Order: sequence, then structure tokens, then C-alpha cells
Amino acid sequence: MDLKKYFLSLKKDSLVRGSFVLLVMLNLFNIFNYLYQFSMARLLGPEDYGILAVLFSFMYIFSVPSEAIQNIITAYTSRYNLNKEYGKIKYILYKSLSKSLYASFILFVLFIPLSFFFSLFLEIDFSLFLIIGILIFFFLSSPVLRGALQGQKEFFNLGWSVLIEGIIKLVLGLLLVLMGWKVYGSIFAVILSVAVSFFITFFLIKDILKKNIEEVNFKGIYTYSMPYFVCSLSIVLFYSIDVIFAKRFFESDVAGMYSVASILGKIVFFGTIGISKAMFPLTSENPEKKRSGLSLFWKSSIILLLISIPLLVLYLLFPSFIISFLFGKEYVGVSNILFIVGLSLTLLSFTNLRILYGLSKDRIKNLSFTFFFFVFIEILLFSLFHNNLTEFSLSFLVANALFFIYSLVLIRK
Repeated sequence: MDLKKYFLSLKKDSLVRGSFVLLVMLNLFNIFNYLYQFSMARLLGPEDYGILAVLFSFMYIFSVPSEAIQNIITAYTSRYNLNKEYGKIKYILYKSLSKSLYASFILFVLFIPLSFFFSLFLEIDFSLFLIIGILIFFFLSSPVLRGALQGQKEFFNLGWSVLIEGIIKLVLGLLLVLMGWKVYGSIFAVILSVAVSFFITFFLIKDILKKNIEEVNFKGIYTYSMPYFVCSLSIVLFYSIDVIFAKRFFESDVAGMYSVASILGKIVFFGTIGISKAMFPLTSENPEKKRSGLSLFWKSSIILLLISIPLLVLYLLFPSFIISFLFGKEYVGVSNILFIVGLSLTLLSFTNLRILYGLSKDRIKNLSFTFFFFVFIEILLFSLFHNNLTEFSLSFLVANALFFIYSLVLIRK
């Protein structure tokens, strides 16, 4: 093989270029996001940080529709973008935004009574749950705009809209917590950063908004969207409910320490998610071309592998140093489970990649509800094995391994 020609072809490859841009921008966001997490852990201490981590788990669950919505808008936009049908894209944006605002209001009202239950179940102030409920409005609207950017392969602007959010969250979080607002300051920083990013994204899609609107058949999108929603929900639940159940089964300070292992493990997942986001619109463009789609999928898998292995090696060899350096010595007690949690979320990264590929090729939409079975297995394992954090984290690993094996079976089919 001529290596020079190979690397020149990679340079021209739209997947490689898109993945690179998104990886850089999204990982810059992740850097700011993790600086926020590191800062909050040090300033709040294990007990309050454990509460913040649980609230973030609920935010991840709130974001489930946003992942589904963004994937759907991306798929539709990428297909209309091929023929430069920008008026149709504008119509999809307008209709989606109006429906998202209506759905947000209903979900927020429904979340109010649920907040009372979660407040009692997890021993967290009701007002904190009510405040994070505001994010529902943005989590259903922002992905509409970002999906349009992603579908047009505007990877730089997509990354920029996310990066702004991370910068504002860090700066405001530090300011408000240092002012003595504690967990409330951390949460308000998140809400304000998401709000500012939402309005800036409007500016980034100004070219589409200037076009003359062209009505398209929008009815089938609801049937089309259900598999995306179910797949996104299963993935988000997998990386969220471990922190929630840790808060339920362990003392507050222990749950806070586990949250640190979970946050570091998520570096693997969130650090590679740009790869799947870049792959999805490219494999969605021509769902009938199986060979080209499969080639893109394998390229994405290799990139993901090259990024995740070095992180896992660091977690295996230097867990105590990493935790102490980033979060402080009071969290070193979870150094023995860092590799286990990191490996669990690496498996979930590959599972997510395979599921997105299957969705882009319309191959798993009738099987998406089967993913809830593995969420049930995860909950069952947590409920049965929680005598200590090692046992708890091994349950997490087993659940992710089973889910990963199932995703392999789906791809083979």
C-alpha cells in the first residue's frame, strides 16, 4: 500500500475531515465541561457534588429527545441538502420548533409532580429538580437548529455552537459557586449557558432562514422518529442511571466519590461521540449504498478504537494520580474502579456507533424497543449487587458488555 496516497485520500475524505473538526470542537467543549466538573467537585465537596452529579444524570435523561430530534433533523436535512432544497429545510425547522415548544410545556408540567417523588426518593431539595426542569424547553428546541447544521455538514458551526455553551457554563459556574450559591449556582450556570447557546445558533443558520419556505410532507416524521427516540433513551439511560442508583444505595459522600469515577469514564464516551455524529449524516445520504456505508462505519470504528485505548491504559496504570490531580485526594477512594467504569463506557461508545449506523440504514427500527431489555438488566444488576462500589461497577460492566454483544448481532444481521 502506498502510504502517501492513503494519507492524501484520508485528507480528502469527508468523514475524516468532518470527524476531525467535530472531534476538535466537541472535545474543546468537553475540556471546558470537565474543567467545570473538576472545579465543582473541588469547591462543593463529595456530598454536594454527589447531588450535582445526580441532577446531571436527570439532565442527560432530559436530553434524550434532543438526541433523537437532532438525528432526525440531520437525516432529513442531509437528504434535502443534496439537491439544495433549502426551502424544505426551512419548513422542517419552523414546524419542528413550534411543536417542540408545545411538547416542552406539557413535559414541564408533567415533571412537576415527578419532582416531588424524586426529591423524596433521593433526598434532594424539590426546588433543585424544579429548576432543572426549565432545561426541557431548550433540550427540545436546540437540537432542531443543531440538526440542520449537522445535516448540511456545517461541522465547524455545529461545534462552535456547543463550545460557546461550555465556556459560559465554566465561567458562570465558578463565579456563582464562589459567591456562595453552591449547588444552585452550578445549576443556574448550566441553564444560562444553554440559553445563550440556543440564541447564538439561530445566527449560525441565518442562511437557511433567509430562504423562501417550501412546504413538504411532514407527517411521516413521527413514525420515523420513534426508533431514534428509543435508541437515544436506551443509550442515555445506560450512562446516567448508575449515578442515580449510587445515590440511592450508598451514603452521600460515597455516591459523590462514585460520581467522579463515572465522570472520568464518560470522557471516553463524550470524547469520541463526534465520530458517530460525523458518520451519521454521511451514511444517511445514500441508505441504499450498503458498501460505502459499511466502509464509513469501519473507518469510524477504527478512529474510536485509536482514541479510547490510550485513555483506558491511563485509567489502568495511573488511576490514583489522575483522580487526585483532577478532583483532589478526597476522591482517591474510587481509584480501584476507574478502569472498570472506563471500560464500561468504552463498550457503550461502540454500541452507540453501531446503533447509529443501523438507524442510518433503516436496519434496526423494528428492533429498537428490545434495547429496553438491557436497561432492565442494568437496573436489576444494580439492585442485586451493591454491597460495595467494586461490585456495583462490575454490574455496570456486565450490563454494558451484554448490550455491546447484542449490537454486534444486529450489525451482522
